[in-house]
Amino acid sequence: MTTPRMGLADINDDAILSPTALGNSFDILDGSPGIFICTSATRPVSWGANQNGRCILETDTGLVWRWDNGAGQFVRLYGKGILGSTSRTSDITTTSTSFVTVVSQTVDVPAGGRPLIVGCSVPAVQSDAGITGLALYRGTTKLTDWLVPGSTGSLAAEQEPTGSNMVMDTPSVGSYLYSLQFRAVTGYGGTSALLASATAPIQLWVDAR
Repeated sequence: MTTPRMGLADINDDAILSPTALGNSFDILDGSPGIFICTSATRPVSWGANQNGRCILETDTGLVWRWDNGAGQFVRLYGKGILGSTSRTSDITTTSTSFVTVVSQTVDVPAGGRPLIVGCSVPAVQSDAGITGLALYRGTTKLTDWLVPGSTGSLAAEQEPTGSNMVMDTPSVGSYLYSLQFRAVTGYGGTSALLASATAPIQLWVDAR
């Protein structure tokens, strides 16, 4: 008799005393090692071809890694989810043609080299001169920028142009400040405004894929 899930020798069967049955059971167990629990500081350091494909779970970071023997390293699996998010519930205006910070968020990027998605949601954009510039930054590095033909306020709220966007970023492990910024566009000038409220906030988030 064998156990129903893994086919191990059943303890209720006298055959369990057989060296062959015990050997077969140990072979099955060795071939189904399960996930290795450790921390980022106590990872296995001597894994080789026999552990190829086996996974570890770091209890201090919550990250899951797979041992890739061909590459000789652990490869991170799965995303970590939202690293950080922030919001603004009041309008903001500017006449500056240089970028001005609307919201910002510091996040700690985990190891593994997987990409981040940096996103923002702006419910409505207005400009009395017609054009507003927006951008997503990591520190002083501009990740992306775009122009929004802002309404002068004559449109109904549901017709206001929005300023939402997303961009992929691949920074190395470390702490970074991400921000959403905006400006009045040179050559158009005027006053640009991003509208927000408690029920329709301006949002910024960083998602580890």
